[in-house]
Amino acid sequence: MPVSADHDRPLRDDVRLLGALLGEVLRAQEGEALYERVEEVRALAKRIHEADEGLRGGAREALRGVLTGLDDEDARRVARAFAHFLALANIAERHHVIRRRRAHELDPEGRPQRGSLAESLRRLRDAGHPPEALALS
Repeated sequence: MPVSADHDRPLRDDVRLLGALLGEVLRAQEGEALYERVEEVRALAKRIHEADEGLRGGAREALRGVLTGLDDEDARRVARAFAHFLALANIAERHHVIRRRRAHELDPEGRPQRGSLAESLRRLRDAGHPPEALALS
């Protein structure tokens, strides 16, 4: 597994956990039928995303059929479930950024975090740009 993918494992684990907790809440608050509908939509969307171009059409049609078959109230409830999931995923991403930043700050031998100002300045220095050339006037 590439090193960069390893750094994102805690994020994926957090998103998976939050998704599972959301699923439990959906079951408790909205019932098994809505939970199953949300899972069906999620699985079809995932198939579309992961499939080769030639195989996406069938999943798209299946998803279209599921979504057009929803009455207005169920469509609203499914949309709300996905909105909640996206909000939870955003919270997990913000937490992950903080977790990664802290790990970099605590590693006395670590290089600056990718995308940070310190890393950008290091790259400019390594490319031959002297600090004086980067100073603001």
